[in-house]
Amino acid sequence: MNDYLTLPGSGSSPARLLVRIPLCDKTVSQEYTTDFTLPDYLPEIRKMLRVTPTVLPAESYATASAIEYAGAISYRVLYVGADGALHAAELPGEYSLSVQMDPPDTCDTSMGIDAWLDADPELVITRVLSPRKLGIRCRIKAHARAIGWNSLEETLSGAPNGTVERLTGETDAAVVLRGISSPIALSDEILDGNPGASAPLRVISGDGRVLVSEAVPEKDRVNLRGELLLKLLCVREDPNDAVGAAPTVTQRRLPFTAAVEIEGADRLCEARGFGALSKLALTADDGRILADAEIVLTAECQKNKRFTFTRDLFSTGSECRTAFGEIPLPFALTMQNSNFTLSEAIPLEGSGIGFSDRILDAVGEATVEAVSQSGGKTVFTGTAQFHVLTEQEETHEYGYADLSLPFRYVADTRSDLAELPEISDYDARFEPLTVRVKSDGERLAVDAELSVSFRTAGSVRTQFLKEAKFGDAVKKTRGAIVLAYPAPDATLWEAAKKYHVSLPTLAEQNALESDPDASLNGVRYLLVQE
Repeated sequence: MNDYLTLPGSGSSPARLLVRIPLCDKTVSQEYTTDFTLPDYLPEIRKMLRVTPTVLPAESYATASAIEYAGAISYRVLYVGADGALHAAELPGEYSLSVQMDPPDTCDTSMGIDAWLDADPELVITRVLSPRKLGIRCRIKAHARAIGWNSLEETLSGAPNGTVERLTGETDAAVVLRGISSPIALSDEILDGNPGASAPLRVISGDGRVLVSEAVPEKDRVNLRGELLLKLLCVREDPNDAVGAAPTVTQRRLPFTAAVEIEGADRLCEARGFGALSKLALTADDGRILADAEIVLTAECQKNKRFTFTRDLFSTGSECRTAFGEIPLPFALTMQNSNFTLSEAIPLEGSGIGFSDRILDAVGEATVEAVSQSGGKTVFTGTAQFHVLTEQEETHEYGYADLSLPFRYVADTRSDLAELPEISDYDARFEPLTVRVKSDGERLAVDAELSVSFRTAGSVRTQFLKEAKFGDAVKKTRGAIVLAYPAPDATLWEAAKKYHVSLPTLAEQNALESDPDASLNGVRYLLVQE
């Protein structure tokens, strides 16, 4: 069964066959520098603590030779103000990329090109330019992909005599589809855990991470279910307390369900999803915190589809010269959503955290550095970076420390095939959802829950008929019988092509099965009647 798009052919050509192939697969890095001025209602900067960038999905515009991407970056800044207290600001930024591509001549760009970008912050450097102004330099590492329609229809020239015999083949190749949702609104009311307290509650900062726990493909859509893990850093400010209370962390899980439209998706696909917090407004009022958030979800699905192509052809009445091409076709391996826990104990000494420091908060990010498959398993290895907010017990000064931990994640892979191609392409997103760091005086205990969303694919090289030229007529004597001695490694198709006889006729004349790939090993001779 051919699940790929076919268009009517003409003459002796079969229906036109179009196959989805990668047109662009490039990793690029680009830096963006932007100066920001804090809003008037925020205090001046005394000390920067951290900047957490969130790269939102990009819109893309593809031409025949390039892809233009444009998207938004949200910078969440945490700093110590001139008043000695913690403050935060959310600063909007933008990014854009232009990636060149060189599609093959057989690519039909008029059929449309699907393009997307997987972008993540790789390096962030912040400079305080003045008490109310800061400059942020962010380097983004982006993986640009484009997929289009490629034709495997052979080019025919000349006028064949007799009949044209065609040898077809079948192979599987991956189709990868992606869709992005519109902003999805979520809201919640978080009650104050200490309603009788006299000191008013102030929300210092808020952040959220998206966990997709289920991705179910259906007709032209993928249904996603999960949670937004909301984390708020809050403090009670008593004007009569010169020292002030230590900030505390409040966490909340906001469930969501959403359908992301993807034309071509169906229940035969594997699917996954991931997302990002695009907007968050927090208001502390009368013993409660009102949270209004927006998230943007990305859904992706893939499956292998069977298609046919021309392996070879010849004419029973004309000489025929053929030329062949080879194309690497993507092969879908595994696509999953899951989560896991990373726990490790490391020495306090050398961590950057003092013996008397109080640990207030921790956030992190994870980077995949290698992926492999073995024994039905897919193995990811990488490094998780954790940024820990501290307060010195005696001076009440705020500080920051960075911790680094390696991780290894093993997932089940597909087992329906005896032999799988090596992984040649993947996209893996590992994101710390919750991070807890505790000190026992000598060691630090790090516990983090990480969400996992990944897709892996291999590559299978396929040879196909690229061109056939029909020449002079073959001279035959009507009624003559030729006694042919095939080579031991020849196939029935090769013999039929050599002697310009249709394969069914040759098989019938010699009482053989009409299998073009059948070996003639053991067949002493063939009778060929012209």
